[in-house]
Amino acid sequence: MYTIGQFSELTGVSIRTLRYYEKINVFLPSYVNSKNNYRYYGYDKFSEIDKLKILRKLGFSLEEITEILSKNTNEKLKSLLSDRKIRLLKEKENLDSALSTLNDLFEHGENALGRPAKCSEVNIEVTTSKRVIGVEGEANFNNTDKLIRRLFERIYSYNCTPKGNMMRIFSSEYPKRVKLLYEVEDCDDNSAIEILKGEKYAFVLFKGLYSDLDCAYKKLEQFRLSNDEPFIEEYIKGIIPKKIDDLLCVKPLMNIDPHTFLTKVMVKC
Repeated sequence: MYTIGQFSELTGVSIRTLRYYEKINVFLPSYVNSKNNYRYYGYDKFSEIDKLKILRKLGFSLEEITEILSKNTNEKLKSLLSDRKIRLLKEKENLDSALSTLNDLFEHGENALGRPAKCSEVNIEVTTSKRVIGVEGEANFNNTDKLIRRLFERIYSYNCTPKGNMMRIFSSEYPKRVKLLYEVEDCDDNSAIEILKGEKYAFVLFKGLYSDLDCAYKKLEQFRLSNDEPFIEEYIKGIIPKKIDDLLCVKPLMNIDPHTFLTKVMVKC
């Protein structure tokens, strides 16, 4: 027989915990001396305390452990362990998700506190030349709608047929000025047409809010030929409708969740 002190030292369970287990009838000593109230533990108690420690590690409550140890049936234990495994796998899934969110916070800062955005890896492509019409103006939020309206008015005035997607170029004067472009095909007057030359570009596809585009720029920065090289944003899916019936009355799509916007950010490389 082992005294409570000896048993505590050998099993790593404190004397205080052993006394508490006895008090709530979870784990009892083999023998209690009625004269001095000393507690003693036999060899069989080592196996029992090992089971208790494992069940506690698996997250079972003391009440559940009492039931398991008292019934001591393999079928019951197997069923409880199976249920515990399912619960732990779910908790692991939640923890993995929480860790992923924490990693996003460390990488993207406060922007990651919203719905997570998706930023692809950097890809390289060689583009073909495009015929575009553009307008330039001040780069501020209040001026964006005016610039878009001016762009489509210009397309209309030259009787051009728009195709592709709207693009925005951040010039060397950014953040003061930006330029909006739209690819066109047939025009009555080609004097307004500019050629966006085909070049080798590094690009990132970004799904999410425009305000969270920083991750795309950070990935592309190392591919930039110089600090003067402008970035280009192409709005593949966003507030501009794909089908435009009236160039003088282009209304933003208000029924699309902005978290699903798809933007291509590119820079010459």
